[in-house]
Amino acid sequence: MAKNIFVRDDRHERFYLITLRGDKRVKLNKFKRLYGTRTLTFASEEELERILGLKAGSVSPLGLLYDPTHQVELYLDSEYAAEGALIGIHPCDNTATLCLPVRSLVELLRCRGRAYTLRRCRPAVVA
Repeated sequence: MAKNIFVRDDRHERFYLITLRGDKRVKLNKFKRLYGTRTLTFASEEELERILGLKAGSVSPLGLLYDPTHQVELYLDSEYAAEGALIGIHPCDNTATLCLPVRSLVELLRCRGRAYTLRRCRPAVVA
């Protein structure tokens, strides 16, 4: 099962969805240094609902399909880069889990007309 962390910069201008294996933790200070972002903190429940149409606890890369202003950047844990890798995510509702190939998730996001920045989290960012 993937862990999805929805964060924003200190100006509330840039939003990031960081998706990593459920047993890992993200180091926001290292993320900031490696990717050149401003200071990051968790986005509010209001921002989550306004931008992705999701409730707390239901954050998912599939929520990016409902990002009307294309303001969220997706970062995937580098472990999901392996050929044939599977990912377990909520289908925008935390009462269920959908398991699918990472490649299919990325293709779905792209074929829905979204030009997401898909970046692999470097090992120093997750522990």
